[in-house]
Amino acid sequence: MSRRRVETFVLLLGFACCLGACSAIPSDPQSKDANPKVEPTVNKAPLQKLANPKGKIPLPTVSDFGVVVVWRKSNQKNESGGMTRPFDETEIGISLTREPRVGDRVTLIPLGVNLDPFQVSVIGAEKKEATCTGKKYKEYYWDTNIETLTNREILDVDPIENRRDEFPFDVAAVYPAVEFAKNIENKLLKKGTLPKGIAIDTIQAAIDLDNDGQPDFLYTVFCCDDETKPENNNCNYVCEKYFKRIGGTWKLVRSNKPC
Repeated sequence: MSRRRVETFVLLLGFACCLGACSAIPSDPQSKDANPKVEPTVNKAPLQKLANPKGKIPLPTVSDFGVVVVWRKSNQKNESGGMTRPFDETEIGISLTREPRVGDRVTLIPLGVNLDPFQVSVIGAEKKEATCTGKKYKEYYWDTNIETLTNREILDVDPIENRRDEFPFDVAAVYPAVEFAKNIENKLLKKGTLPKGIAIDTIQAAIDLDNDGQPDFLYTVFCCDDETKPENNNCNYVCEKYFKRIGGTWKLVRSNKPC
């Protein structure tokens, strides 16, 4: 796991287009935010789990999909300054290309740990301009606050291999929330059903949204100089790609590389 992804828990989500409809990133810097940033609220209720349907269901329309890091917080610190158990709360930073409404739901699918997908509520959002090492792109996103979680099943779960305890795992975030979502393990993926040139070892999320056993979204992380090598293969730089499946055909919808 690269230091960049472990230390940074806010990643820009989103597609230029969604499933079934397209949504452009707003470009008007003068537009007024409808959802001002607010202080996080704490969710002490049980996690709201997703439905478990039988058979294929209609494919939902999704405007944003991305993978972000879970950050567990406590008052305890180790010698390196990292937070340690017992953890008190969980923070998950989400950025969206479409302005969310307060009260909207976001689906989170834990990756690599034995936790079921669940939903959280948006409590506020602030419009910001996208930058890369100070350069502005005249594109905007919404830095979105979701409720702070204190559920013990998240606070106590062991981190995945080679991850710091305070950044234990990633979640795939889907907005708006969906009725059903699950991550398909890499061992169940078949190369012939993946985008051309994509190595299974580079796939970190393969999300099924219609319960047909096939991924509708893919998130891959790889060495920038060789797309077939996963990020743990002594990469000098790490790159990312997001794909969505439309009518049985994969489309590259977003790619990220170091600034």
